[in-house]
Amino acid sequence: GKFRCWYPATMPKQHVGLVFLEEGRGMETNGTSTCYAESTDGIHWTKPSLGLLPYKGSLSNNMISAMWIDSPFLDEHGKPEERYKASTFEELPAEDVPKGAGPFLKYGLYGLVSPDGYKWTKLPKPIIKHFADTWNIAGWDPVLKKYVFYVRGHTAGRSIRRAETDDFSKCPMPTTVLC
Repeated sequence: GKFRCWYPATMPKQHVGLVFLEEGRGMETNGTSTCYAESTDGIHWTKPSLGLLPYKGSLSNNMISAMWIDSPFLDEHGKPEERYKASTFEELPAEDVPKGAGPFLKYGLYGLVSPDGYKWTKLPKPIIKHFADTWNIAGWDPVLKKYVFYVRGHTAGRSIRRAETDDFSKCPMPTTVLC
């Protein structure tokens, strides 16, 4: 009976850094959080006070995570404690990065699971060791009966890559479908 919206918010005065990619381009990183809003009609939205994360000394806000959460979705066939799923892009642990690796080999897409869409748990291992830095989309395809991922790629510039898997916690390397 509700429309649910998870959205990124840039946190003022949070750490801002710059990661340089192999072809000399830079990617800015900053303090982001994910916030939540809901609506009964899709037009009028409320931002409920959830009391989950402190901001400026107060829990009276609609923040659900101090990390970027990409495209949460309801997994109706999943386990109750993993009813909602999403992903986040992060640097891999140092022991998972080959010695002398460039920036594209230092990052991965991690799975997130939640029983309610508010409290999220990051899966311990990356779903994909791939530089998929923004607006990654995943979902359950009821026809294929698989999880399908559309992620950002960097084939000849920016591209869209796709992968599918039976297991949300691991996925094969995505293939380019549009560049």
